[in-house]
Formats: sequence, C-alpha cells, structure tokens
Amino acid sequence: MTGPDTPGGFLLEGVTSPVRCVLGPGESGSVGRSLTCDFVIDDPTVSRHHAQLQVEGEGDALLVTDLESANGLEHNGVSVTRARCRDGDRLTVGRVSLRVRQLPAVSPPARELESLDLPDTLVREIPGDLTEQALLDRLLDITRRLSGKGDQEGLLDDVLHLAFEATGVDRAVILLGPSVDTLVPARARIRQGPIPGFHPPRAILHRALAARSALVVDRIEGVPGLASPSVALQRVHAAVCCPLRTEDDTVLGVLYADQGSTAGITPSEARALFALGGIAAVTLARLRYATLHREEQIRGAQLARFFAPAVARAITESPDQTLGMQCAVTVLFTDIRGFSAIAATHPPERIARVLTEYYTDMTDIIFAEDGTLDRFLGDGVLAVWGAPIPREDASARALAAATAMFRALPGLNARWRDRGDPELRLGAGLARGRVFAGTLGGPRRLDYTVIGEAVNLASRLATAAGPGQILLEATVAGDLPAGSPLLGGVTRESVVIRGRDDPVAVYRVIPADSESEEGGK
Repeated sequence: MTGPDTPGGFLLEGVTSPVRCVLGPGESGSVGRSLTCDFVIDDPTVSRHHAQLQVEGEGDALLVTDLESANGLEHNGVSVTRARCRDGDRLTVGRVSLRVRQLPAVSPPARELESLDLPDTLVREIPGDLTEQALLDRLLDITRRLSGKGDQEGLLDDVLHLAFEATGVDRAVILLGPSVDTLVPARARIRQGPIPGFHPPRAILHRALAARSALVVDRIEGVPGLASPSVALQRVHAAVCCPLRTEDDTVLGVLYADQGSTAGITPSEARALFALGGIAAVTLARLRYATLHREEQIRGAQLARFFAPAVARAITESPDQTLGMQCAVTVLFTDIRGFSAIAATHPPERIARVLTEYYTDMTDIIFAEDGTLDRFLGDGVLAVWGAPIPREDASARALAAATAMFRALPGLNARWRDRGDPELRLGAGLARGRVFAGTLGGPRRLDYTVIGEAVNLASRLATAAGPGQILLEATVAGDLPAGSPLLGGVTRESVVIRGRDDPVAVYRVIPADSESEEGGK
C-alpha cells in the first residue's frame, strides 16, 4: 500500500553563482561566509553569519531571518529583516541573488518501512581487505601523490579529485571535526567543480561516527532512520562515509561521497574510497603534527629571546599563567654612563661590537639567575624577576644578577681596552612592586614586557646611581632574606628622584671587585 506523499522542501539556487541550498520540511540552516554555516556563500558582501533559514510547517513557506548582517537581505527587491519566501521569489543575500524554488512532493517507498525485510547489505561496514590488483595499483598511486603534500588545503583538494578519478560518485565532501555537532565542511565538489554550502545528510554522518568505521549505504531511500526528507530532496541513492581516523584512533573528520543514479556504488569503489580516507587521515595527521612542531619551534625561539631556559620550560608546561597578568616583581635596570659621548667619539661599528659583547654577557648573567629579559634600551638593560613565573626569591636573584654584572665588567673592559675599543661604566637600580606583565603589540610584532611604577622607579634609580653602584629601593631590601650578605655593611639613605615629590629610601650597594668611583678600581 502506498502512503501519502511527503511534502517537498525548498531549493535556493544562485542566479549567477553556483550556490545551492536544499532544505526539507521542518529543517533549518544558517547561511553565511563562515565555514561553520550550514550553507556557505563565498562572497565578500556576505557576512560570516548572514541569515537563518527555516522551512515552516509541512513545507508551506521558507522563513528567512537576517542575523544583523552588514549588507542585509532583500526579498523581491525590498530590504527586509525577516521574510516568508515562496516558489518563484527572489532573495538577495548581500549582493548574491538566489531564486527560491519549492520542490515537488516526494513519494515514499511502496511499502511501509517497518514492514520491509531489509537485507544486511543495505548498510554495512566496508571490508578492509584489498584483493584486486588494479585497485591496489590505484591506491599505491594515490599514496605516492598524497604523501608529498605540504599543505592542508592542497591535500583536501587532491583527495576529492582522486575520489572522482577512482570512482563514479556524483558528489564528494570532506568535513573536519571530531563529532557530528562540530563537523565543518572544508571542501565539497561535484565533477564540474566546487559546490559551496553542501552538507551531507546528518543521519549518515552520525551513523558512521558512532560506529567509528566506514559505511556504505545502498538504496538509501529504503533504510529506516536514513531516509530523511533532505536525502530525498538531494536525490541521494547510495553513499559512502569514512571517518578520518589516525593511528591513535583520533577522528579528524569524515570523507563523504554519494551517487544519485540507481547504479549505486560498487564494492570496488567503496573500498577505494575507504582506503583513500585512510590515506588522507594519515597525511592530514602528519601535516598537523608538522604544523604543531613548527609552531612549537617558533614559540621556543620566541621564549628563548626573553626567558631563561628553566623559565621557558615552565611556560611551555603551563602556558595559561604566562601572559597578561598582574603580579609582584623585582625590576633591575642598568644604565651605561656617558654613552652619548662614547657614541659620538667612536666609529659605529666599534660601538656595535662592544654592545653586542656586553649584551651577550649580561643576558647570560640574567638567565643564570632565572630572570626574564624584558628588553635592551640602546644603553641599558631591563630585566625582571617574578614574571611570568612567580618567585619567592625574586629580589635576591635580581640583586645577585646586578652584582654579577658589575663584577663581570672589569674583564670586559680589559678586553676592549686591549683592542682599542671604548670601555663602559654602569649604574643600576632595583625596585619592587605590582606590574602588568604580558605581550604587547600588533599582529606583525609582539613583545613581552612589564608596565608599572616599579619599572619607572628602577629606571630613575639607575640614573641616580653613580658608576659602579646599585641603588636598591627599601622595598627590595626588605624582601631579601634576613642577614643577606649582599647587604653587608650597607646603610639606608634617602635620595631625591626626578618625578617624585618625596625622597626615596634606598640602599647604595658597591659590589666588591667592581669598577666604582667610590672605593672601586
């Protein structure tokens, strides 16, 4: 006994573009430029999420709702935010014109689905044993052609081209994502070219991903649970759906292909698509691993610019705590005395050589104390302890680094003196306080830095310090362990700092073996 006709749905077809959107009764979908939309329109006048489509009732009308798009919607030439479209109407999305067609009703199978005696071969797993020599030769060729791909977009394009070369399917699409709800169409084609906006029947995708195995479906219109209105409207007769699974069983997406003719998909074609999906999954996983490895190398190189190796490792292990935070730090600022006069009286290449050697040694000292190198300032160095990784011994480490810098300077000066290069004298300031620590900049350049009053104070203290001297803010001294030998014999005093109304309490440290105007060499 034949049941009543199933109401038809709607087709949105581009007037001058290859756009094609099909919805069955009660179905809905989104339209936009984003790949996350159900129907993708690749046009710059279309917003990422432009409009929502909904077939009302039994297919009586197509309800279109604007999603606050930039260029809006037009229904039969009139700007609208919401419209009920019927057969023959024209809908304009951005500047893309679409013709609305109401599809004819689709007759169901001659017998009720519940009473059908369905053979096991209607829905089956694709066998993995490849025994036909011709098929093996073809797959070996596919493997060679895909193995050299170096980019994901090129790989996906080649996979679909190979699907058409190896089989007689009408349509093929690759969707990326680990589950049905997250699958996004990445590439879709018919034999003549791309088909933007095509999305396979959800029931087939769900069946394949739930089983985590490739499926071939014959005479889909007679299979309970798969014969949805959208399947009938898209004229799908047979389909293959292959989850793209890696060696560790991670699902990267699916390869789907279907056939509208009654000839269906042969077992040989099904095995070819299954193998193609497996090869594509392995190659895609390799590309993603290579991309991740390159990103990690770049990130490692960027971290090495600013952080000591131990700090860089901690950042890699706990990336969430590294960027954009308020924290308490100890700041070290060093300043080369009389640098302008030195630069004015020596050739630029000599200045560059001296600064390169100076910065190299100072960076090694900072990193030896697990400090963060904020930046070089032409004639100064800014370093921080306590960011991005908090440290209880931040002040002790900062003072130890400053002392080591001054003790290293006589050896550097002796080398420069022997070859006729200018010698350097340093002053340093140490301050402690809360700062913002994180990356600043734009897409073309990002730098790690700290911003706060402690940075400004450390700079002013470095300017006020004499050659060979370190001025410590009292807060830094109070943060040192009791009886610290680094403060042995040092008394507290007050200095006037530019930009401050009141004197600042400091400790003036003159490291032993440094070149100081007060008791040094």
